[in-house]
Amino acid sequence: MTQSRAVGHRLGPVATAILLLALAAALVGVALLSPARAESASQREAEKLVADAQASFAALMADEKKAVPAAILKKARAVAIFPRVAKGGFLVGAKTGTGVLLVKRGRGWSGPAFYNLGGMTFGALVGVQAIDLVMVVMTAKGLQPFLRQEFTIGPDASAVAGTTGARDARDIDVPKGDLLTYSRVEGLFAGLSIDGAKILYMDKVTGAYYGEAVSAKGVLMDGAAKAPPSADGLKRILDKSMAAQAPGADRAARTAEGTAETTGAGPDARPGG
Repeated sequence: MTQSRAVGHRLGPVATAILLLALAAALVGVALLSPARAESASQREAEKLVADAQASFAALMADEKKAVPAAILKKARAVAIFPRVAKGGFLVGAKTGTGVLLVKRGRGWSGPAFYNLGGMTFGALVGVQAIDLVMVVMTAKGLQPFLRQEFTIGPDASAVAGTTGARDARDIDVPKGDLLTYSRVEGLFAGLSIDGAKILYMDKVTGAYYGEAVSAKGVLMDGAAKAPPSADGLKRILDKSMAAQAPGADRAARTAEGTAETTGAGPDARPGG
């Protein structure tokens, strides 16, 4: 007699049936719980990536020598942020990273869509701790590939180094390219090229963040899913950076206003008035 038959003999048929049903229910519960735990982990991963993107962009904009000019952000169609793409001591070859893209829609920004960036070519990175990469999408051609499942930088969208420095619109020269790239590197840096890099839309991570399956176009263009509150901070810093002026611009504006009031040459002044 096997062990299960022995147990069944001791418990009786009714008790045995109840025990088997309880075991089956427990197994079903474990099967249902596992995807929920996996989804929760993906959601936490997405939330952390949004927070990292916000911190990365804030650090870039705090450096006047590497900051994206407000004039360029005002003309941008979208901004992609890939925080901490590389990490290590001496690195040569291709590296990958994950990041988010937000599209400018009317007076605000879309929720973030999530992407994987692979195949970037690095030179010798000596003592590098992290690389934060920002892509400013300037053209419709540059934005369209992000609405697909994957694309390659170069054939699908041209990328050039962006003009840096917190200057206003009067002295900015916007480079000709679909994507303008900016990077912040901790340590000594010996070269970075994103031509040939592949960008893949992370549908599962995006779905976990929004709590439902949604396409890149649905998130970025159609507003098909409402972004969680965790995206609010990133949107605010994009708005703040877009509205920023060159250092001293506010002081110059106030000086000009004061001169106009003193001389009567304000906007409402009339000849001989």
